[in-house]
Amino acid sequence: NVLSVGGTGDITFEQRGGGDVVFGLVTAAGGSVRLANMSQTRADLTLGTLVASVDADVEASSGDIINGGGAVNVTANRARFRAGRGIGTGPSLTTAVRSVIAEANDGSVALVQAGPVDLVDIEATRNIIVRNASGDIRLGTLTARRLFDITAAGNILTLDGSLTNLTTFGNENNRLTAGGVIGLSCEQAIRVNIDGTLTIAPSGSINGISAAISGSIRPSCTLIIANNPPGAVLF
Repeated sequence: NVLSVGGTGDITFEQRGGGDVVFGLVTAAGGSVRLANMSQTRADLTLGTLVASVDADVEASSGDIINGGGAVNVTANRARFRAGRGIGTGPSLTTAVRSVIAEANDGSVALVQAGPVDLVDIEATRNIIVRNASGDIRLGTLTARRLFDITAAGNILTLDGSLTNLTTFGNENNRLTAGGVIGLSCEQAIRVNIDGTLTIAPSGSINGISAAISGSIRPSCTLIIANNPPGAVLF
């Protein structure tokens, strides 16, 4: 499918029966895009290239959201993904957005982001794997049943110091890697609620601090520092 609208128009496509849906190119130069495969039986939605100047809303209610081979699958201001199974199943979904909300009800969320991004609210029954090519990653509330692995070219920061940013239940090794810092201070720490271990690798420092982590790591409160950061690590 190829869909395009000029001006300030939006694009909405919903399939409520049938099989898989494949989109090659979808563009809304002055608006938002909603693409949905709402089949009651397993059916996937494959994205080539989606470009929206405002919001991108992509849903596969009973299947996976799949990378269809575009250089960047989704370019938008805000992106929302919801899948009955996984998001970025196979090759990770590629994005160039400012904020992400995502829900994978029976799978993982895997994203490769072009620049800075706010991960506002992400839930996955398996893993959350995100990396970016430039800029900071700011964390809202992320919940993974198994593990998370987040890599930022810049800093990993919290959107709000009162939030629990990362929650997992899988008794796995979770990882945060940053070209800059991971958390700024005790008040702006990355707050975690983890079953398993947490490995961090910050490469920068701000005001003498390379990482600030708070919360709970069960059962043994194991925080692993994988490199030799230039500043202090607060935990």
